[in-house]
Amino acid sequence: MKQDPKEQNTYLIVFEIDGVLTDTSLNMQRAVNAVRADRDREPLELDQVRRLMNSDKLKLEQDLLGSDEKTRDNDYLNFESLYWDYCQEELRFYDDLAEELSELLYNNCLLFAISQSSFIFSSRIIKTLESKAKANLFLRTYSKEQFKNYKPDPEVLDHIHLWTKAKFATNVLKPIYVSNQASDISFANAANVKMLLAKWGFYHIEQDTEDAIIVEDADDLTQAVLQLIGNEDDRNYRHRGDQKV
Repeated sequence: MKQDPKEQNTYLIVFEIDGVLTDTSLNMQRAVNAVRADRDREPLELDQVRRLMNSDKLKLEQDLLGSDEKTRDNDYLNFESLYWDYCQEELRFYDDLAEELSELLYNNCLLFAISQSSFIFSSRIIKTLESKAKANLFLRTYSKEQFKNYKPDPEVLDHIHLWTKAKFATNVLKPIYVSNQASDISFANAANVKMLLAKWGFYHIEQDTEDAIIVEDADDLTQAVLQLIGNEDDRNYRHRGDQKV
């Protein structure tokens, strides 16, 4: 279904890509360790890779690949090629998630994806996921490199809200943010937005989570979102194909 804001409230749902929409960490680990093996460096465990991927201060060549000044550029090019090859083979939405995203569109939500990866790579991931799901789901994809300040600064969430209001000239409410990292609570709080913690992906509880709502399974996503926005709009939850009640 096309994303077409109606006269009623329009809701923005902003998703982290990795660990919420899909899991590329195994592909990341394969590519990282292939590059490290070429340089006779010790391999990294999957948990190490996942934690580094979600670090706001990640320096890929140094932290993941173990590169020095001489090998940095070649290591990165080799890694990028391998990583994308592996992702193309194996990328999928988490189970039940494509259906949940479609339900959100039907309930007047607009979907956005954000990532610390490059814009080109993040866009490729979303397009590949949509292609395999045979659905056009996301209005826009954003990456860290597009903003002067990134997490925990709220610039990206503020931009999404303001851009959508200007684009559609309708009653667009502030985003709901969906992450798999408890450390992102400070990011949501800085933007003064509500947050859902997705527990279906690779999930780390690193701090108190009372400022976020934990969603256990992907097939609970729509209900969790609709419960949140129900505080501002008394519309009933609609399933595709149902009559509005």
